Amino acid sequence: MQRSQQKIAKLRRKQLDETYADIVPFLARMPRGGWVKDVRSALGMSAAQMARLLDISKPTLARLEKNEASSAITLKSLERIAAIMKCRFVYALVPDEGYESLDAILKERAHQVATNIINAAAHTMALESQSVSAARRTSMIEDLAAELAQNLDKRLWERK
Repeated sequence: MQRSQQKIAKLRRKQLDETYADIVPFLARMPRGGWVKDVRSALGMSAAQMARLLDISKPTLARLEKNEASSAITLKSLERIAAIMKCRFVYALVPDEGYESLDAILKERAHQVATNIINAAAHTMALESQSVSAARRTSMIEDLAAELAQNLDKRLWERK
């Protein structure tokens, strides 16, 4: 990858990570029946009233609410429903729990890939009586991982 593209990707990761710092504290688990039904009920809106506002049948609304609760609803439907309730639909991809940033995800993946590469090479070297010490292997893994992450090497996300 070209150096300028690498710098842009790194800057974008930093910008997203800063955004996540603002978003993550406000994340909530979806209510058991889904956000649509929960917010609608909290606003005192019946299913029949919402269906009329959306110009759909009550069974269609029930299906939409069920689909949302099972993560099978479309983003477009959620945007439309949110607008009816004078809400904003917010959509984001944020790092899983245990990862404080996109850089952390990238570094972990680079370490995994580097470990696989170095261990495969070390195995071959051992078969040829050219094995390296555990400390040297660890150093090689760390060096390769840093290089893979720095260059956004295509091997990072190859399927094995």
